[in-house]
Amino acid sequence: MLRPRRGSHLCWRSSAAAPTAAHPPRLRDRIIRDEKAQADELAALLQIFEGLGVHGAFVFTFVAPSYPSTDDPMYDLDTASFSLVRSWADGVPRAPFGVPWEPKESFTVVAQHYRPASF
Repeated sequence: MLRPRRGSHLCWRSSAAAPTAAHPPRLRDRIIRDEKAQADELAALLQIFEGLGVHGAFVFTFVAPSYPSTDDPMYDLDTASFSLVRSWADGVPRAPFGVPWEPKESFTVVAQHYRPASF
């Protein structure tokens, strides 16, 4: 969720969702995965940057294997991650090309934004 901070630009806040020191690690609070919100915000920011003539920007992180996803929302650490792809605790490939991650909606937004016009 984006929240304005006094004297700064909008920033992502995820400290409430950060994993605990429990074993296995779990989220501090029950939060709902909302990839569309992350993707929409990223799309809006990319449009703003393009309008300002920015030629490149760091977009979160590609993969966060230390924040793996699971089917149990309380242990789905990926929900608190800003990675562009979702990794899995068991390391089992779930993408058609045999890697242990799958693209999130934000990955698609970045790919479409930077796709050459000739495609």
